[in-house]
Amino acid sequence: MVKNKPPSIQRSLSELSSRISSISPSKRISQEWEECSSQNDVNGPWYVRYAPRKLEEVAIHKKKLQDVCQILETMLKSSFHGINDGPRILLMTGPSGCSKSTVIYKLAEELVPKYRGSGFQMLRSERKESHVVEFVETDNFQDFLVEAKYRRGPNLSVILVEDLPNIFHADTRDSFQKSLLQWLYLPEVGLPPLVICITECALGSENPQGFGVDHNFTAESLLGREILSHPKLVRIKFNPINATLMKKHLRLNCEENRKLLVRNGKWSSKDSVIDQLASKTGDIRSAISNLQYWATSSVDVPLDTREESLTYFHTIGKILHGSHECDDNEMINQLTLDSKSHVANDNFRLGLLENYNLVNGGQILLSNVCEIVDSLSQSDSMGTNLECIEFAMRKVRSQLASVTKKHASQKASFPREWKIRQLQLEFQVDCEDYANVDFYKYNQVRTKRDLQLYFAHYGPLIRSRRNYKRNSLNYYIENLNPNLQSAVANRNTDVLQLEPDIDRLDRIGGPIKSIEEQRDVVTNDDSDVWTKISLQQLKQKRDFKLSRLLALQRENETDEEMEDLAEPIVDSEVEDDGDSSLYDLLSQRHPEINESLSDSDLEDL
Repeated sequence: MVKNKPPSIQRSLSELSSRISSISPSKRISQEWEECSSQNDVNGPWYVRYAPRKLEEVAIHKKKLQDVCQILETMLKSSFHGINDGPRILLMTGPSGCSKSTVIYKLAEELVPKYRGSGFQMLRSERKESHVVEFVETDNFQDFLVEAKYRRGPNLSVILVEDLPNIFHADTRDSFQKSLLQWLYLPEVGLPPLVICITECALGSENPQGFGVDHNFTAESLLGREILSHPKLVRIKFNPINATLMKKHLRLNCEENRKLLVRNGKWSSKDSVIDQLASKTGDIRSAISNLQYWATSSVDVPLDTREESLTYFHTIGKILHGSHECDDNEMINQLTLDSKSHVANDNFRLGLLENYNLVNGGQILLSNVCEIVDSLSQSDSMGTNLECIEFAMRKVRSQLASVTKKHASQKASFPREWKIRQLQLEFQVDCEDYANVDFYKYNQVRTKRDLQLYFAHYGPLIRSRRNYKRNSLNYYIENLNPNLQSAVANRNTDVLQLEPDIDRLDRIGGPIKSIEEQRDVVTNDDSDVWTKISLQQLKQKRDFKLSRLLALQRENETDEEMEDLAEPIVDSEVEDDGDSSLYDLLSQRHPEINESLSDSDLEDL
């Protein structure tokens, strides 16, 4: 009998290596740059031709560069020494064109050779000096991470994720998050550094409900709170390129193309164009592309830069503190046009209501506060259309603009309304549980109003005191004479019938406390998950109690029926109370007819 041979491995390590390195967009960008350089293509994109060749040429603040370098070097050290001390994921978030991925490439060129171990390099790359392995959307993300684990030792590389899978598909997004959680919880040590770059932006929508990935492309909506709060993940937030750095790099591009600008008669007006681009956008690629378009045109052309995407807190901050770039009317007009996904959100007015007191350290006149609260109330009562929200924005901004700033303002927080909604749902389930116990065990009917006003607090409080007395009574009865135990138990039935696993002993809705502030945006996915988990637990507990109560009720009804059947049916003896003789006397008498009645009267009778 011939035994079947086990299937052989279809892919070797070298094939895996070629597959990983062939899909990297960094390779395409570098090839494009090499083609532009070799062909001396003056018509090529300037942001490719003059891309940073050294770390010092990257448009990034020194402090931000220091933070990224420190975290990435810690991750490389952990991989080199085979330990699990440092973070496993470096998350870099910010708007487009703020040098997120560029700084990773340049840091990898300097740091990876220092920590790449000596030995035979089994995973060979098509490109020499390849220090970054990047994921692209066409690949399976989970398989990519499985293969990326071997990028350590002599094959050490930085794993970069910039092209995300189709996270707009719920199942794909869930699989993406689970793969990242598996990476964070892997028992292996010495994993290569995994860097995720997310370009955050607000997606256009007239009336978004909540903060979901369909309306807000942010780290919170993509990854979820469980990943973001993990101790093995470090997040660094990037801001748009500031005007000083932007002007510096745009002037360098102009110097490189001085002859072209002079030939087109643009050299004398370059400074005004650079100032205009630096004030309009923080995206360096967009600014360089606009500068090239303006410089290569023979006539003056309008500058159309990419608009900066504002976060929820940034939009709230503009209403509270204003803008230095333009007046309030122009700023609000721009917000209503460019930030509809935030402005039209249900939580925007709540954010203004809960954060207006942060202006000037809370030192605001009472008259201004009354106007702000009234305007928000009127806007809320008028509806959710954009005109009603714009009315609240202009009214709040006009009141806060009159406040003299003498104290420092604090950081805004996310509205606590989402927590209150969750607590309301939990309170409703708890009330149903309490009402079931009162009905099936104590034969008491409780209305919803009575539960909210009285029994939610005092009912569990009374039963908690009785439970303490029940424990004492049980101990007392156990030490009594057996002949006296039943008598004492019968006198305290109302106390001894209490059952801690069925009766509610703590306040419905939990203890009285304040709702804590939330500094991060709470997305739809996180809110749904938290609400679903908590409600499921409460409903399971309620249903379990109800099943026990119904079982106890059926047992009691059965016992009562058995007692009734056990009693014999006996004819009751009629007592002679003197009425029977009178009844017999009246029944023997004949009715007397009044002869004065006529025949018609008798017929009527």
